[in-house]
Amino acid sequence: MRKIRLYRVAPVLVVLLLVVNSCGFDDSTQWIMIVPDGYEGLVAIHYECPGGKPLQRNSRTVTVEFDHAGVLCTSDSHLPSRGPLPEVRTSSGTHIPYITRPYEFKGFGACCGRTSVIGGETTYNPGNTLVLDLYWVGHIAASSADESVIPKNEYDLFFRERFGLKEIDFLD
Repeated sequence: MRKIRLYRVAPVLVVLLLVVNSCGFDDSTQWIMIVPDGYEGLVAIHYECPGGKPLQRNSRTVTVEFDHAGVLCTSDSHLPSRGPLPEVRTSSGTHIPYITRPYEFKGFGACCGRTSVIGGETTYNPGNTLVLDLYWVGHIAASSADESVIPKNEYDLFFRERFGLKEIDFLD
């Protein structure tokens, strides 16, 4: 009986694993974001939110349904978004395009996804640390690449009304 030598089999196994991994067995997740009909403004996924519910996960899909104030409160820890761009639609099912280059776009869309961690017990946030994924849903006017498509007062108003934060200046 012939012995199989590990040094000859190992390279074959490594190549096989690389091929299998490149055939769709990755860690990408499709995010589906549902905003209330007629909603325009910032939306936030609030992670580790007191009283929050777990994210709605199904296989490789996470569905996020924002409340009337544009917030989803989840008990889950931050879940990075990998893979395809988010799919955004209204409660009634109308598709909202996710724009990756908002300074070249004019119209109604979703854009500008970012994770923000706002330390607790600070001048800006006297409460607990906030971990948020923020997005803009609404009218986008073409602008220069270095100009924000989201007016600063929108951030201030959103954070003050939804989270009780004082004026913030780190989002410039």
